[in-house]
Amino acid sequence: MKYVFLGHGHADHFGGAAYFQDRGARVVLSAEDWDLIGRPPAPTPAAGAAPVPAAGGAVAVPAAPAVRAPRRDVVAIEGQAITFGGVSVTPIRIPGHTAGSLGYVFPVRDGGTTHTAALFGGSILIPGRIPDAGLQQYVDSVEHFGAEARRLGADVELQNHPVYDGLAAKLARLRARRPGEPHPFVVGAEAYQRFLTVMATCTRAQLARRRPA
Repeated sequence: MKYVFLGHGHADHFGGAAYFQDRGARVVLSAEDWDLIGRPPAPTPAAGAAPVPAAGGAVAVPAAPAVRAPRRDVVAIEGQAITFGGVSVTPIRIPGHTAGSLGYVFPVRDGGTTHTAALFGGSILIPGRIPDAGLQQYVDSVEHFGAEARRLGADVELQNHPVYDGLAAKLARLRARRPGEPHPFVVGAEAYQRFLTVMATCTRAQLARRRPA
């Protein structure tokens, strides 16, 4: 393992990075989200934790153990490819989910055929938590990423959230795939653009619902 590319600076996405960094891997993240993981929020109570007595008769709930963050390492710069082992990974800024969320575009191979994969590393799953300005920034980021993905010829859709866009079904199809059958993650350049258009359109609908009638 040479590099770990993080999509954004939330603990459920960087949680394993320190393990690999301890074993020599470089960790890539934007400057904004390196700052974010350097100022972690207070730990939340562990689910199902039993209350324990505290001073003054109060009840305290044990906190969940903090996730160890990786040490600040490689700072990703928009459009500046990181090359290793003959592969170049191009970071694209997509603020919205966090201030420094990143997408990545990079070549992949399916047998003897080369494709271009795009991974949008900051998809929003619960828009109700995001203020209007953040959702509008997210729409702008989806459109920006779409333009860069088109320019770079992306035809493979990858996601950083496994509950997103039928990932489990695609993995099942991949396991059952036979020689000569299409790869479930190779969707084609136009289908990938339609996928991003749906993301942006659904977010605009969320914004429209918030406006007074």
